[in-house]
Amino acid sequence: MKTILTLAALLLLGASPAMADAPGEFGVSFDLFYSSLDQFGEWIQLEPQYYVWRPLNTSPDWRPYYYGHWAWTPDGWYWVSDEPWAWAAYHYGRWYFDRHYGWVWMPGYDWAPAWVEWRYSDAMVGWAPLGPYAVFRLGFGIHYSRSWVTPHSYWCFVDMQYMGGPLLHRHIHNMHYNSRYLGFTRSVEGVRYENDRIINRGPDRRIIERRGGNSIRESRIIDVRDRSEQRVVRGGERDEIRVYRPHVEEQARGSVRPGRVREAEQKTPLDLRSTDLERRTQERQIRRPGDVRVAPPSEAPTIRQQPAPPDRGTARERSKVQPTPEVRPRVQERTPRGAQPEVRREVQPRQEQKAAVPRQSAEQRAFQKERPTRVQQTPRQERQTERAVRGAESRRVERPRTEGSRTTEDRRERKKR
Repeated sequence: MKTILTLAALLLLGASPAMADAPGEFGVSFDLFYSSLDQFGEWIQLEPQYYVWRPLNTSPDWRPYYYGHWAWTPDGWYWVSDEPWAWAAYHYGRWYFDRHYGWVWMPGYDWAPAWVEWRYSDAMVGWAPLGPYAVFRLGFGIHYSRSWVTPHSYWCFVDMQYMGGPLLHRHIHNMHYNSRYLGFTRSVEGVRYENDRIINRGPDRRIIERRGGNSIRESRIIDVRDRSEQRVVRGGERDEIRVYRPHVEEQARGSVRPGRVREAEQKTPLDLRSTDLERRTQERQIRRPGDVRVAPPSEAPTIRQQPAPPDRGTARERSKVQPTPEVRPRVQERTPRGAQPEVRREVQPRQEQKAAVPRQSAEQRAFQKERPTRVQQTPRQERQTERAVRGAESRRVERPRTEGSRTTEDRRERKKR
C-alpha cells in the first residue's frame, strides 16, 4: 500500500510542471468581470445586454498600457501591471476612448498577452490598444470589421533602451509628440494565432537588444486558479509570471448583468454591431454542429407545389406530379411539320461608300512626289509670310535712273574732273 501511495505522489509531482504550462481550462461567465471590476470603476449600459466598464481614480495622463512594463515570454510581449484589475482589462477585450465617458473597456472572450498594435523605428518603440473593431478569429488572427485609424492619443512611445525595464511610464514620451513619431515609425505584426494559441509578437527582441544596448530575459508563464496567487517570481534562469486566465464561456453572455449599472446619458457614436463582442456573438449564433452554416429562410430557393390530383387517379398518374420551380423556362414555339423554318439573318448597317479615287499616271505621281508639301498656317502666319515675300521682291527691283536728277549730274561732273 505504501508503495502505491509513493508512486501516486511521484506521478503527481511529475505532472505538476506540465499542468502549470497549460492554459486555463476552467470556464467562467461574464459575471466574473462584473463582480471583480465593480469596486474599481463603474459599469455603463450602452445598449441592452451591452455593458462597458470605466476605471475610476486614474491620473489625468492615464491611458491603457501605461503603468507597468513589458516582459518577453514564449507567447511574445506580455504586459505586467500592478493595477488590481489588470488581469482582465489588459488581457481580455478592447479599449475605446469616448468623448463623454473617457476610456472604457469592452469585455471579450479570448485571453492574450496584450491586445495591442506596434510601431518601431531605429531607436523607438510604440504601442497602442487595439480598437473596438479589431475582431479576433480562431485560425486567422485579427481582422477589422470596418475602417479604423488608431488616434495618435492612443499611442505610447519610449526609447528602445527602456523596453523590458521597470517603471516604464517614467520614460514614455509626451503624448503631444505622437503625431511626429507616427510619421517616421513603421508598423509591425502584433497579435496573431499560432500553434493553437494567441501570440503577441511585436518587434523582435534581438533587434531591441542590439539597438537598445540592453539584455532582455525570457520569462515563463504559469497558470494559477486564484487571482490572489498572481505575481512575478524573479530568480533562477527565467522569471516566472503567474497568470490568472480562465476560459470565458460564450454561451454565458446575456444571462448575467452587473450589479450596479449606470444608464447611458447619451448615445455613443460607436457602431456596436461591428465591435469584437457583437461580431463573435453573431458568429456563434449562426454556427451549427459540423461547422455547417444553415442558410436563413430568405436564402432558400422557393418551390411551388402543384395541387394534388384527385383520389380517383391511379398511383402511376399521381407519381408523375413533380414540384416545379417558381421560375419556369421560356417555352419555344415549334415549327409545324412540312413548313420551312424561318431563318433570321442579321442585317448589318449600311456603310457609307467612299468616293472613287481616279487612277493617276506615272508622270502625275512623280510630279506629286517632287512637289513640296505646303504646311498649313494660321491666317496671321500667312500674312507675315506674304509681307516677307513682298519685301524681298521690292528689294530685288532696281529703280530706273532718271535723267536730270541731281545724283546723276553730280556723278558726271566728278568724271569730267
